[in-house]
Amino acid sequence: MILVIAEIVLKEGTDRAFLAAAEKCIEETRKEPGNVFYNLRRNPFDPNEFTFVEEWATKEALEAHMKTAHFDAFGAGTRDLMAEELKIHIYQARKVG
Repeated sequence: MILVIAEIVLKEGTDRAFLAAAEKCIEETRKEPGNVFYNLRRNPFDPNEFTFVEEWATKEALEAHMKTAHFDAFGAGTRDLMAEELKIHIYQARKVG
């Protein structure tokens, strides 16, 4: 399993546009083969901070996701809404114990 944490900080007042774009991307991504879960979380202490938490069955499934039209559209449509560069962390998920 592959775990992805993507941290996003938005410019003030852009959250509605961001959430509209994210909703479309989330809906389509959840239909993709190999997607285990794909969720968006908002920081309750800073309404401009969001985090995508994703799990993929394989590295190949994640790579295929990053080539989809909806992923490209989301990136293009939200790039100017961000106050900081997107931070992405990718981990190999393994059971311990």
